Amino acid sequence: ALGPGNAPIFGTNSAGNTAYKTEVGQPLGNYYGYIVDKVIQTQAELDAYKTKYKIDLTTPALGDRMMKDVNGDGKIDANDQTNLGNYQPAFIYGFTNEFSAYGFDLAVTFQGVYGSKIMNLLRRFNYNSEGNMNNYKEVFENRYQNLDNPGNGIYPRYNRTGNASTSAFSSFHIEDGTYLRLRTLTLGYTVNSKLLHNKIQKLRVYASIQNLYTWTNYTGYNPEVNIRPNSTTTPGEDYGTYPLARTYIVGLNIAL
Repeated sequence: ALGPGNAPIFGTNSAGNTAYKTEVGQPLGNYYGYIVDKVIQTQAELDAYKTKYKIDLTTPALGDRMMKDVNGDGKIDANDQTNLGNYQPAFIYGFTNEFSAYGFDLAVTFQGVYGSKIMNLLRRFNYNSEGNMNNYKEVFENRYQNLDNPGNGIYPRYNRTGNASTSAFSSFHIEDGTYLRLRTLTLGYTVNSKLLHNKIQKLRVYASIQNLYTWTNYTGYNPEVNIRPNSTTTPGEDYGTYPLARTYIVGLNIAL
């Protein structure tokens, strides 16, 4: 239930787009926007798109995104915004293994999530070629340039000021947030007590690395991201958060 009339709760992202919808029967804070079919690469595709649909977004051009008519009414408008997934994973897991032999000990801890979606809002600027920080080699090599260089159908034309086709919140901004992280790796060695001075009962040296490696398809710095952790209706946004630090520790344990 959502109060009188069970009216849905809409939320915006950091770019000011309506990007969330919480409604009865669905998880809290679903991403909400357009579904991108592809980038328009040929004049024939552009003509067919403009002929088939009444388009309320900015008049499309070659290299713009082609949005999906979700409700099938022959129009591309706000009514075609739909559920694009959710930050909540299907499940969270973790496991630790510890091994020891001949004085050596090894401990490894893994942690991950499966089924989470992330709103990578930096794709609006870096992948659209808006703004001043656009140095993605893959994007520039594969974006639409002209009819002779139509790109791969994923990245739109260069458009520094943006338009409704490139800036509207859509499935293009949603990425898979599934990951497995090697959270901690610790290797230690305990010196045989027979080799120690009689005033030392135990001597152990160890080295540890935290956040050694993350297996993920997410293109941002860290799939474990949420710039508004206190909001239950607008979760899962990445808008340039700082990458997760890798930490190296060397230690010595002495028991007297």
